[in-house]
Amino acid sequence: MHNHCINKLLNIEDVIVKKVEHADTFIKIYLETKPQEHICPFCHATTRRVHDYRSQMIKDLPFQLKHCYLVLRKRRYHCSCGKHFYESYSFLPRYFQRTNRLTAYIASILHTNLSMKDVALQTNVSASTVARILDSISYSRQTLPEAISIDEFKGNASTGKYHFIRQVTWAIDGVRKRLQRSMPASLRKYYKRSKKLILTRYFKLKDENKQACDLMLLYNDDLRKAHFLKEKFYEICQNPKYSEQRKDFFQWIKMAENSGIPEFEKCARTYRNWSKEILNAFKYPHITNGPTEGFNNKIKVLKRTSYGIRKFDHLRTRIFLVTN
Repeated sequence: MHNHCINKLLNIEDVIVKKVEHADTFIKIYLETKPQEHICPFCHATTRRVHDYRSQMIKDLPFQLKHCYLVLRKRRYHCSCGKHFYESYSFLPRYFQRTNRLTAYIASILHTNLSMKDVALQTNVSASTVARILDSISYSRQTLPEAISIDEFKGNASTGKYHFIRQVTWAIDGVRKRLQRSMPASLRKYYKRSKKLILTRYFKLKDENKQACDLMLLYNDDLRKAHFLKEKFYEICQNPKYSEQRKDFFQWIKMAENSGIPEFEKCARTYRNWSKEILNAFKYPHITNGPTEGFNNKIKVLKRTSYGIRKFDHLRTRIFLVTN
């Protein structure tokens, strides 16, 4: 019964488990295959005559967080042509000391952001073995899509990437900060949570937070106008009808220009200068730069976890695998 469970676990056909050895850091499974007729690779005649045996230790998939070894008792056959040869195995390539499924497992881990050194430690092979497996992986280039996303890649960027919606967020937050700086110290404590309350969409606030937000907006005309402009712009962004978005967008720019609030006047100038690109974002909401930014993030994480990759070909292949 025990051998049957081990055979099921190994998922290798025609294998007889002889013994299982457990240790703190590894497991050894002693096995051999059932004898059968083999074809001589030299003269192509068939033979069942065994010449001798030898044991080979083979690395397999980790098991129960331990390194796993298969100790295979290999037969060497004798042919009538006078040649000797080892039997072949479906799970073990010739001259290899690791199973096919361990190689496939290593190739699958290379799709993650783990460094090659970490992959090697996890799978009980050397880093050079992982590098050779990486060299053997090929990838196919797909045809170019209808739309191409382009994003800057800067490894030491100190600021976030540009998103036009942030201009409104920065504008109202600028009004809030300006207002708080002009307040007496005794009043500032009532505006402790002002950033979260004012920047959050009004309809998402709980009732008690809506009341607190209303009190803050009553204090200053600029803050009240800024909050209205912020809410109005977010409504425009959520409108599914492009024709209405386009009309409301230019109306919003005029309102911001005539608001008398320096922060929103600056925001309106930016939006007018980039109106064509912003309207394209409204018109084609399904075309987004998000995947490209995600790829850039994955590349940076890969570089950071690997502390750099010396071979460009390895970096290129890892990028294709990680972003696939």
